[in-house]
Amino acid sequence: MSFTVRSLILHRDIVPPIAGSPGDGTVAILPYRSLVAKGNLEPDPSEHLVRLEDEGPTGKTSIRAGRYLFAQGLSARGESAATDPERAGAEGDWRAAAEAVWLESLWRNTRFADDRIFVRILTEDGKTVFQIFRELAAEE
Repeated sequence: MSFTVRSLILHRDIVPPIAGSPGDGTVAILPYRSLVAKGNLEPDPSEHLVRLEDEGPTGKTSIRAGRYLFAQGLSARGESAATDPERAGAEGDWRAAAEAVWLESLWRNTRFADDRIFVRILTEDGKTVFQIFRELAAEE
């Protein structure tokens, strides 16, 4: 699976769905991190996406406003990709997209703000997609 990676400026936070509200199509936001060390040009593929537990004061992860590298693809497992055991099966596609985002950062010679990666599951136009977000470091 190949991915197109784009720059994205979020002007407001993306928050997880709240029961009873119309929302923006977000099904879930899942926190991950990258273990790829700076300067490692041949990391093990497993280092591109490592699962974290939900975080934040309510146990929900949000994607803060900011500058990101971003990729998306169709979710072969639909909305259930956000829950175990389907989540484990979907992580292969997510890992490939996270690697594509990392490679794009090398090509652009840009730095990430930190090791955090966000996976957003989203339903739009009758399809379920996943999105990968990596925040870029502030411009110097």
